[in-house]
Amino acid sequence: MSLTELADILALDISTLSRTADALAVAGLIQREPDTSNRRKVSIRLSEKGKAKVGLINESCDSAYAGILALLPPEKRDQVVESIHLLADAFGKAGPGEDEMCGCCGTGQSIASEGKLRKVHQ
Repeated sequence: MSLTELADILALDISTLSRTADALAVAGLIQREPDTSNRRKVSIRLSEKGKAKVGLINESCDSAYAGILALLPPEKRDQVVESIHLLADAFGKAGPGEDEMCGCCGTGQSIASEGKLRKVHQ
């Protein structure tokens, strides 16, 4: 995937994403590769170190979500998870408006992009 494609998906300015990609590359979390069909295009992908980092982040989030769900009455957990999925679907269908930005990170891309949330295992 190119930086431009990723910037479009994340609704970020290419210069902002380029600086972030530079830092990720220095940290060894992504790799840049020239596109064989277009010399001006550079593709980026997660390195093995980057994939491991994503795995750690996902595990940490899953643990945090499971901890929160554990505080709920057991008979209500499935209902809450179903409601979260419904909300994610609604966000995905609505999508960000022209002037809407995420309140937590300032991007125009909804955290519930395409109505998908990672499933939390109880």
